[in-house]
Amino acid sequence: MRNRIAFLRGMLACLVTPGPINAANRTEGLLRELPPFVLQTRPGDFGITYEINVHCDRAQQMSQLHTALHHNILDIFNEHACRS
Repeated sequence: MRNRIAFLRGMLACLVTPGPINAANRTEGLLRELPPFVLQTRPGDFGITYEINVHCDRAQQMSQLHTALHHNILDIFNEHACRS
């Protein structure tokens, strides 16, 4: 399961790799045997797009897992007071 995240420059300093990885580790239902990883997919003029890659073995629950992962990513943003 892939999840693309666009980070604005203000968010970049506190969240590049540890933020999404921590969010994935907080998400129940993802496989722990295959660790999550982050790829830089596109540089841009105003921000960079990163892709967090995680693994699950329950395809029927992917939409719920996406929602939980997004929720955890936003929690990480708020914990680190990241603003665009």
